[in-house]
Amino acid sequence: MSSLRRRGAEHRALGRVAGRGDEPVAGVTDDRDGSPLWQHVRRLPARQRQVVALVYVEDLPVERVAEVLGISESSVKTHLQRARATLAEALRTPDGTNEEGER
Repeated sequence: MSSLRRRGAEHRALGRVAGRGDEPVAGVTDDRDGSPLWQHVRRLPARQRQVVALVYVEDLPVERVAEVLGISESSVKTHLQRARATLAEALRTPDGTNEEGER
């Protein structure tokens, strides 16, 4: 029964993020945490948005994300790595540090 509920939740989560461009990822709004993070996530390519949402919002392991999206685990890792790099660059301040002052 738990497995069925989890699959249903994963299916709904994937439906929320699939094909969205400028709309919130998994129902997250701009004012969450007062952070521009989710604004930048929305600008990622669709597959990267999906992977980020399933890993960080739905807390799924890479293996399960691969299964849900119908792609290989290495593809999930590649999309996640690219998304992280893009987000890190986007969140950098003009002096080359992040918001905590770290390089």
